[in-house]
Amino acid sequence: MKPVIALAVLAALGAVGGTIWIGSLVREDTVVAQPYEEGLEYDRERRGREALGWSVEVAPAAAGAGALAFAIRDGAGRPLDGAEVALTVGRPDSGRGQWTAAARPRERGGYAADLAFPAPGPWEIRFDVRRGADRVRLTRTVDVPAAAAACDLAAGPCTVEVGGAAVTLELSPRPPRALTELGVAAEVRAGGAPVDGAELSVRFGMKGMEMFPAEARLAPVGPGRYQGKAVLVRCPSGRTDWTATVSVARPGAPGATAELGFKAAE
Repeated sequence: MKPVIALAVLAALGAVGGTIWIGSLVREDTVVAQPYEEGLEYDRERRGREALGWSVEVAPAAAGAGALAFAIRDGAGRPLDGAEVALTVGRPDSGRGQWTAAARPRERGGYAADLAFPAPGPWEIRFDVRRGADRVRLTRTVDVPAAAAACDLAAGPCTVEVGGAAVTLELSPRPPRALTELGVAAEVRAGGAPVDGAELSVRFGMKGMEMFPAEARLAPVGPGRYQGKAVLVRCPSGRTDWTATVSVARPGAPGATAELGFKAAE
């Protein structure tokens, strides 16, 4: 009888040990797994920020893929050019689901990084900034709004972000008609100020359809305002769903494009 009891005890202990071992494999890390080390790192970051006085300004973000624009400034508030910036993005209340992106420089201390926020709500962005021997980590929390409904150019003007500038495009007459002269007007603003000297064009086409090229090259007509004309052809298949691809090249900035959709009248 005693050997049987001993075997039962060993089996029970083995089951408990196995449960503990399996539990150690599937345990979830807390947001701050090493609070002491995290505290030391946070203190080093804080002292580095105070010594250099660098700061970051972040433009409004939107859900989905796009470029997040931001600016780095030194202790005197001057644009900080020539820095290498790496971004780490994640939810502020969780250590999970983080991803990284490298920033590219823009004019006057500006930078941009291609990010795809998968959902609206708060997101924490960590900026690791390095210029020469100086390194600083800056953190900002941005609130990403839900994506707005697509704007319809056939119903009225639409504003779209193109290469860091806000371009408001308007077509006339409304709704646009095939084989009728189409007026194309645009207003370009950056930082709330009109942008002069830009090169603008709008190319009209249909997704998945080879069309005769219809393009309007816009000429300046006032501060930040441009105008041009085009003629839409009639699609043999009867389709009326058009896209307007806006191309903008601002002085001192690389060219960029954005796309808007609309339906033409029969």
